[in-house]
Amino acid sequence: MKKIIAVHDLSGIGTASLGAVVPVLTAMGSYVCPLQTAALSTVTGVFEGYTFTDLTEHIKDTIKHWQQLNMDFDYIYSGFLGSPSQAQTIIDAKNMFGCKLMVDPVFGDDGQLYPTMSPDMVESMKNLVANADIITPNITEAMFLLGEKDVPSDFETIEKWLVRLCDVGPDTAIITSCKVDGEMYVCSYCKSTKEFYKIKCCYYDGSFHGTGDIFASVTLGAVARGQSVKEAVQLAVEFISKAIEETIKLHIDPRLGVAVQKVIKELL
Repeated sequence: MKKIIAVHDLSGIGTASLGAVVPVLTAMGSYVCPLQTAALSTVTGVFEGYTFTDLTEHIKDTIKHWQQLNMDFDYIYSGFLGSPSQAQTIIDAKNMFGCKLMVDPVFGDDGQLYPTMSPDMVESMKNLVANADIITPNITEAMFLLGEKDVPSDFETIEKWLVRLCDVGPDTAIITSCKVDGEMYVCSYCKSTKEFYKIKCCYYDGSFHGTGDIFASVTLGAVARGQSVKEAVQLAVEFISKAIEETIKLHIDPRLGVAVQKVIKELL
C-alpha cells in the first residue's frame, strides 16, 4: 500500500479538492494523509461570498510533526495552495521524505487566473513544477507556466509545450482541456521514453466543478498501484465521463461537483 500526502484545500460545499481526492485515492488502494492548505466554506468560482482561511503555518507544523514521527511516504500530490510560500514548503517536504511529487498546478482556467490566485502564485507554481516528477496542468495553466499568450489548437504545438514543460524538470507532463478541431483531448509526454499520447474525451455542455482534482487523483492512484501513465490517463478520462453522466442523469447541481460516490466502485 502506497502512502500519499494529499496537499489540497478543503471546501465545506462542493465535491472537489480533499473532498474528492481522499475517497478516490483510498478507493484505489492508497493510504492518504491529507495536508490542508486552506479552509473554505464552498468551492471558489461558483458561489459568492465564500470564506477563505490560509493554513500555511498549519502545513509547516504538520510536516515537522510527521518528520519527528519518522514517517515515510511514497508520493506527495499537491493541488490548490493557500499561499505562494506553500510551494517551497512542499519542495522541502519532498526532499525531506525522499518521495516522488505530482503537481496539479491549480491556479486558472478558461484563459485566466482563479479569483484567489495572483502572478506571485504562478511564479511559485513554476518553481514547484520544476521539482515535480509528474504534472497535470490544464491548457490555461500550461499557458501561464510557459509564459505564452494564447492556447494552441493543434497537436504539434501542444506536443512542443509538453516537451518544454518536461525540460523544466518533470519526467511526465499531462495537459488537460486541449481542444483540437472541435474535440477535447488529454495530451501527455514522457521525457524518459520520448512518448507522446493523446486521448479523446467526451465533451459535456456546462461546467462541472472538481473534475481536474478527480482527474489528477485517479491518475496518481493508478500510477501508484503500478499502471502506466497512458493506462492511468485513460482510466481517469473514462471515470470522469461516467461521473458527469451520472450527475446529469440525477439532475445534481453541477456547482456541487460530480457524482463521484455513484461511480467510485469503478476504481476498485
